[in-house]
Amino acid sequence: MIETVGVVEACDSNKVLVRIEQKGCGRCHEEGGCGGNNLGNLLCKSPDSFWLKNPGGLAVGDAVTVALADGALYKTVIRSYLVPLLGLLIGAIVGMSMYEESGAIAGAILGLLVFWFGARSFGGSSFEPFIKR
Repeated sequence: MIETVGVVEACDSNKVLVRIEQKGCGRCHEEGGCGGNNLGNLLCKSPDSFWLKNPGGLAVGDAVTVALADGALYKTVIRSYLVPLLGLLIGAIVGMSMYEESGAIAGAILGLLVFWFGARSFGGSSFEPFIKR
């Protein structure tokens, strides 16, 4: 499970706005660390804020642990990158078999869009970060 610490900035009836100062899990210098914190700091200097489901009993200023379920990061990468790429390839192959080069181009674009929108619609709560109690 990937975890990081955040601070509650605002509360709503069923959601809280949590500010995350650290990008990544912070295990950059440990064995098995991927360096995501270093890359996150390189690409984005400002802290990020996210609306998350409120587990109840939180107030502005509370420190919370934000977690992401095991495997959710890999599933999100597959859903976001590999599924649309597969659609692009399938669309290009089908289009090429029907209308040669122009069909391959049109099929690749159509396949990419269909698989991308399809991948977006099959999300789930298992991919979303949550506040760990």
